[in-house]
Formats: sequence, structure tokens, C-alpha cells
Amino acid sequence: MSLADCYSIVMELIEHPQKYGLKLVTMQLCDDRTAFVFWDAYHTSNAANQVIGSSPTASTPTW
Repeated sequence: MSLADCYSIVMELIEHPQKYGLKLVTMQLCDDRTAFVFWDAYHTSNAANQVIGSSPTASTPTW
């Protein structure tokens, strides 16, 4: 079992989506889950989940 700081990774995606080839849309439901950080108001997209899962910090606890 490992712990991950997903908050920091998601904040990085929100603040710099273009760095990961993504877009940030805040007012509409997204039908292309490969291009945006979120596909609705609460859920990260498939593309964002790929970034989160492959992030080096996702498997490195900071405690």
C-alpha cells in the first residue's frame, strides 16, 4: 500500500493544463475526456487520471 498526494497533482493540472496538453473548462460538460482536466464539475477526465497515475509523486509518500 502506498499513499499519494493527489491534491497537489490535481492543482498542478488546474494551474497549468497546457503543460500536459489539456484544457480547463469550467462551465460545461465535456464529451471529449482526452482533452480536458475535468469532464464535469467534480470528476477528473481520463486524460487527467493518466497524468495523476503516472506522476512520480503519486507513489512517493511525503510524510
